[in-house]
Amino acid sequence: MEHSTGRMDSIQGIETMQNMRRRLRWGILLLLALLFVLVMRTVLNPYGDREWLEISHGNHSHYVPRGWDGTNLSNFPTQPPGPDEVILPDGRVVPR
Repeated sequence: MEHSTGRMDSIQGIETMQNMRRRLRWGILLLLALLFVLVMRTVLNPYGDREWLEISHGNHSHYVPRGWDGTNLSNFPTQPPGPDEVILPDGRVVPR
């Protein structure tokens, strides 16, 4: 009788390990899927919800509005606008 109880414990131990492995596999898969979603979000929308783009220009950067037509970069600010500011198409930074 004791021999069969030991065998049942052994079988239950194996099933528990298989369940743990299955959970670990699903956990890793879930983390990889989340990482993939975050990477693709950045790839597809690199600027997020910002209304401006950063353009490198020599040893500094200029900040231009989205949809900038490429005219006269030197008219645009070299610091990003504040949270309550917007860059106009002519380069002026004004409050929202």
